[in-house]
Parts: sequence; structure tokens; C-alpha cells
Amino acid sequence: MIDEKKIQKAMKNLDLTREEAIEMLQEDEEIDKHDANPHPLTAEQEKVAKKMRSATRGPTVYNLTKRERKPNELKREIMNAIEAFVSTAEWSAELESWKLSNPERTVDFVIDGRSFTLMLTEHRKPKEE
Repeated sequence: MIDEKKIQKAMKNLDLTREEAIEMLQEDEEIDKHDANPHPLTAEQEKVAKKMRSATRGPTVYNLTKRERKPNELKREIMNAIEAFVSTAEWSAELESWKLSNPERTVDFVIDGRSFTLMLTEHRKPKEE
């Protein structure tokens, strides 16, 4: 049984007469129930449809190139300021080594035989309090 709302919607959206809308909805129900197709394809059309359904895809090509990141100048300036501060600190004489592992993120250093890593993190969104 076809719902009156569906008939009215089909008439309005597809600009059909009542009879055309009922016929269309009945055919849709038959197709949904997997009954015989009211518009069967010819043998040649079926062959073309089968070919289109089983179309092969070409090989997937992945772009594995590493994205070049633009330098974060502010973080580099901060790391340079930290290096300048450490070199002028009173305990700088005890500084055995200083290495910028990543000029925008980490610095490794050794003071009095003890190893340290200082890491700088930039937060993308401000924290709400």
C-alpha cells in the first residue's frame, strides 16, 4: 500500500500527475522487493552495465614526500635567549656541554656530570581558566 504523503511529495517534487506518481511508487516497491524489474535491460545493455560495475581501478599512488615545515622564528629566538641566559648565569662555569638538539624545541646540556633536557612547547589554543 502506498502512503498518501509519498504520492503528494512525488507529485510536488517531480511534477507528476497522481497516476504517474502512483505508478512510479509501485515500480519502486517492486524493485525494492527484488521482484522482476519493470524495465528490463536488453542483453547488450546488461553487458555494458556489468562492465561498468566491474570497472578496474588503477594502482594507488601515495605521495610520501616529507612536508617542509616553515621555521618558527619566535621559538628560535626564545631558544637563543635561553642559551644567552645560561651562558651568563653564575653556574655557567660548571656547564660541561650545550647542544641544541632541535633549534625550535629541545636543548640538551650537562652540568656537574648531570644530564638535562629542556623542551619548549607552543600551545596552539590558549588555555581557558
